[in-house]
Parts: sequence; C-alpha cells; structure tokens
Amino acid sequence: MRNIILVILCGVFLLFHTSCEDRSFKQHRSLVTAVRTFYDAVAAQNIEAIYAYFPDEFKELYTRQEFAALLETQTKKEILGAFALLPLRRYKIDTIHRISETVFEVTVIIYPQKMPPMKDIMKWELNHNSWENISYKNLVKNLIENYKEQQSRILSNIIAFKQCKNQLQHLALALWEYCSSEGITMNKFHSISSNKWITILQEKGMFINNTAPACPAGGEYSIEYDEKNEKFILNCSQHPPISLPFRFPAFDEKGIE
Repeated sequence: MRNIILVILCGVFLLFHTSCEDRSFKQHRSLVTAVRTFYDAVAAQNIEAIYAYFPDEFKELYTRQEFAALLETQTKKEILGAFALLPLRRYKIDTIHRISETVFEVTVIIYPQKMPPMKDIMKWELNHNSWENISYKNLVKNLIENYKEQQSRILSNIIAFKQCKNQLQHLALALWEYCSSEGITMNKFHSISSNKWITILQEKGMFINNTAPACPAGGEYSIEYDEKNEKFILNCSQHPPISLPFRFPAFDEKGIE
C-alpha cells in the first residue's frame, strides 16, 4: 500500500514537472518570436510596425496614419534615430534571463550599419498572453516627456508637426466661418493677401483669445484657394499643408456670374 502511494505521488510530481516544462518552453518560444518581430521591424525600417511598440502617451498624440505621414517630411533613418533606434544590418539573441514570473531580460547583439556590434538589453513583460517591450516603451515615454530638453531636432519637429496641424485647422475653420457668414466672393478672396487675411480674421475676433494661429517651429502660414477642387489650401513653410472644402458664391460683387 505504501509503495502504491509513493508511485502515485511520483506520477503526480512527474506530471506537474512535465506540465511546467511544457509551459515554460511555450513561454520561451513565444518570447523569442516577439523579440525577433521587434528587431525584424527595426532592421527593415518598418516605421508603421514600430508604432505598435510606442507607449499610450505617444499614441494619444498621433494616430497610426498621422505617424505614417511623417515619412513624407523625414527619412526613415531620421525617424528611427529620433526614437533611439539604429538601422541594423542584422541581430542575434544572446541571453534570456527570467526576472519574475512574467518579466524577462533579453540581451540582443545588434549590428548597426557602419558601426561596431553592441549589446541591446531590454525587459519584456508577458501581459494577457502577449509580450510587451517595457524597456522600449519607457524609453519613448521619457523622450516624449523631455523632448524640450532633448537635442533631437527630429523629435522636436515631430511634436511641432502635430501642434502646427492643430493651428492650421483652427485657421482654416476661422477662414471658412468668416467667408461663409460674410458672403465673401472668389474675386474678393483673391484680392487680399495671405498675411492680410490672417490680420482681418484676428481683427474680426475669429480666433480663440484673439490670438492668431502660429507654427511652433516658426514656419510661415499662407492661404490659397484651389478653384478646380473647390477647397482652401493652408500652407506652412515648415510642415505639410491641410485643406478644407469651400465653395464661393456663384456671383461676384456686381452680380455677374
């Protein structure tokens, strides 16, 4: 009887041990896959894929589409550099060290372009069956919180790009509202310069706190009208333009169509 109990206990122990080993193996394999996915995106300079690794603080500032639009203003290499990433020739996972039940420290040997190999140490956390690169998320979070103190011109430009877009939208809505309410015609619009239009809108109290919109990077604003597509074009000398649909009255001041 005693021997039977011992056999049962040994069987239970072996089953538990095997189950733990199997779970540990699957966990290790999924972590390796997650690490490779991250570094593959960096090596391929896949900016849109890297967006997934940014903290919520950044995603609140930029949608995925807005972040992708930055490729029109900066090179991939510049954007990688702004977010503390280097273009890679290749990489190799070196060691994986368990810190806690859900947190692992992964050391990767990276081979940057035109630079000697170096170690990249990141902490990864298992969260609801998916791995998060918590070291990189915290790094980007700190970059965003302290961007004013950073020497990264690109990162500052990225933040300014979002702020400038908001300013242009404010200017566009003020222009649309004024031209609509005052019945401004196309001839009248073209007879006034961009700078004068901004002054007029300010004098008419069309801006919040009566402060004219301005680019945080010092860019100059200009206003155009695309007659073919019937929309205002608001330009900034430092950032991409925005547009707003608008149709002028069919008659000019003299009532001639």
